[in-house]
Formats: sequence, structure tokens, C-alpha cells
Amino acid sequence: MPLRSPTLALVAALAALVLAVPSAAVTGELRTLVILATWGPRPFTQAQVQDTVFAGARDFLDDSSFGRVHLVGDLTPWVQAFTGPVDCEQTTDIATRARMAATRAGYTTERYSRLIYLFPSVPCRFVGRGTGSEVWLVGEYWPGLVAHELGHTFGLGHANRWECPRAGCQAVEYGDPYAGMGGRALGQYDAYEKYTAEWLADVDVTFVDANGTYTVDQLEQPSDLSQALVVRTAGTEYWVDHREPLLEDAELAGNSVTTGVFVHAGPNPYAFGSSVRSPYPTPDVLLPNQRDRTLDAVLPGDTFAEPGAFRLTVLRHEATHVDVDFRWTDTQPPDAPRIGSPARVVHGSSRFVEVDWQGSRDTGSGVARYEVWIDGAAKRIVPADFRLGDHIALVRPRPGRHGLRMVAIDRAGNRSKVSLRRFTVRR
Repeated sequence: MPLRSPTLALVAALAALVLAVPSAAVTGELRTLVILATWGPRPFTQAQVQDTVFAGARDFLDDSSFGRVHLVGDLTPWVQAFTGPVDCEQTTDIATRARMAATRAGYTTERYSRLIYLFPSVPCRFVGRGTGSEVWLVGEYWPGLVAHELGHTFGLGHANRWECPRAGCQAVEYGDPYAGMGGRALGQYDAYEKYTAEWLADVDVTFVDANGTYTVDQLEQPSDLSQALVVRTAGTEYWVDHREPLLEDAELAGNSVTTGVFVHAGPNPYAFGSSVRSPYPTPDVLLPNQRDRTLDAVLPGDTFAEPGAFRLTVLRHEATHVDVDFRWTDTQPPDAPRIGSPARVVHGSSRFVEVDWQGSRDTGSGVARYEVWIDGAAKRIVPADFRLGDHIALVRPRPGRHGLRMVAIDRAGNRSKVSLRRFTVRR
């Protein structure tokens, strides 16, 4: 049977789903209609649901979004939508019948950006499901659960946890017990989730590209300090954040995790063409302390590292922030890029020379950029995550023999050997 207590992990109680990735920031009024749909039983009152959704879940979203999202809307009375107990897996049929019943009761469902279908409990492998702009709740409706399922409608996936039993390591779905998109669905969304929803912007996050000491402030309230560090390597993207016992995270008071940082990992979405695959199959996987795998946070004095790429050491916890020391440990240069064009002889009247190459291989910190130049001309800098691929156009030199040179540079600053393509420009 599914675990239904809000104080226990949901584990496999919440169903896997296909997420609709939002095309814009999740901000402003989130106009929501909650439909109390039944075949007879009325296990809770309108007042109870009203308080949970439009007070509890509203405050949860308002806090987590730093005031950018406001949950507003209406709640129907109990409406007769079904002839008998429903099959919870038939979500499309439940939604259709619930909307029809709400329409008969005088509600225009098209006026709302989110629809929540709450119906009496039935045997089911999940207590909540959210996808697109709809949420299904199977006899449960505490604030964190409502916010969790609405999070799926924002394009957020589950907050998982990396565990290593004897048979090998794996990402355990819902395993993060702290984040709103984890199994317990009680704490605030983590920094990765807030960034995905665009409640944290680039100016609120530090994208680490150099050795040094960095500060990570609490993620529960707005701050002038950085609220997350992002480290990208050849295959993996790491998010480092810090929680204080504030607001929805007040229950963490006295927990040692509030003195350190959490490290979440997933595939590097900008590793275009990289041959290195992240060991973490999905984004936002909570990683354990590498000194003591029973600990969820990296505490003062502890170090987290990706061998051959970087190490991060927690220095101290002061006020509401944590200071960390970051060092690249990658000392191996990338392979030299393989230049495909220009051809040995360039004809025509175009003002430009088209340059193509095969991206360099790097198994450590990952290629950050390429430098490209012709003869002694100024170097062009091309980011390795350039979305148009390994291709640029350079101003065509005058007729004669020329040399095009290219070098790859990884995030740790290691430079590849220079690749050279000699070519002749003819009129």
C-alpha cells in the first residue's frame, strides 16, 4: 500500500510522469480551480481543503518563489462526477468527468491555468500526480504535496538521491528528503529547482570558472549573496546549495546539514558532443558526503571532489552562509581540435572563410572554449557550448597562402596543442 503520511517518505507512492517543460518563467498569479469530485463519499470539508490549498500551499509557493508566484483561485463544493470508485490510473477519464461536473456546477474551467482534481481515497500506487497543467490527488492534500505536484506542472522533475548498496550505485527516485520535489515533499524547492522555474536568475548563482573562495547563502529567502554554485565538468553539472532552518525548512533546526552544503548532480546539458557521460542519469540527484556516506551534506572541514576535475572544501558556516574553497585538479590538456575546413584552396568572392572542426576530447574539467585565428590576426574566442555547433566564419584574408590555427582550452585552463590548417586564397 502507498505510504500516505506526510511525515514519511512517499517512496514509490508518487507515479512517474512525463513533464511539460515550461516555455517561460513561472511567475504571477497561478489561477487554480480545485474540483472536489466524488461518487458519494465526502471525506473532508471544503474549509479544510480551502485552508490547505489557498493558505498552506499558497504560502509554500510564495516563500519558495521569493514572492514571484501567487496561488489564487476557487474551490468547488463536492460534485457528483463518478458512478462509483475510480481507477486512479485512468487520469484522463477522471479529469474529463471532473471538469464536466464542475461545468454543471457553474464553473468555467478554461478560465484557470491549473486544475486540481481531488477525490476520495482508493487503492492506488500514488497519492499525487502532476503533468501539463493538471494535478490529481488521491485522498491526500497536505501543502507540501500540493506544491510538489504543482512543481511538476512547472516542468520540475523529482529530486532523487544517489545511493550505493553493495550491488552498485543508483539514483533513488524521490530519495532527496529535503527538497520539495523529493519524497517527503515538505522542504522548500532546492536551488536547481528554483533556477529551472526562473525564481533564481543568473545573477543569483555563481558559475564557477576559477579557483578561489566562494560564498553560498541560504536558499529560503531573497539574498544579495550568491545562493548556489554551479560547477560543470566534461560530463556532469553540479549544483551546490545551502539550507538554513527558515520558513518551510524550520524543521531542520539543530540538524548538522544546516552547517554545510548539499551537492546535487546530473548530466551537463552543455556538454555538446562530449564523449564523457555523467554517472548520474537525471538532473538534481543529491550526492552523499564522500567522507561519511551516511551524511547528506558536505560539512565544514569536508571535501567533495570529482577525481581528475575539481575539489570543493567547506571552510566555515557563518550567519546564514557557508564559505567554500574551490580548486580545479585537472592537469591534462584536451586533445587538439581536428580542423575540417577551410579547404586547401579557397575560391569565390565571399567576404568570409568558413571554419569547421571536430570538438576536442577532454575527460576532466571539460572543454570551455576554442581560440581560432588566421596568421597574426586577433584571436576569436568560441565557447565550447556554442549552440550553432563547431563552426564559425572568419573574415577572408587577402589572396595568398595563410595559416589557420586553433587551440582548445578546458575549464581548468589547460591548453591543447595547436592545430594548423594551411590554405590558399585565390581570386
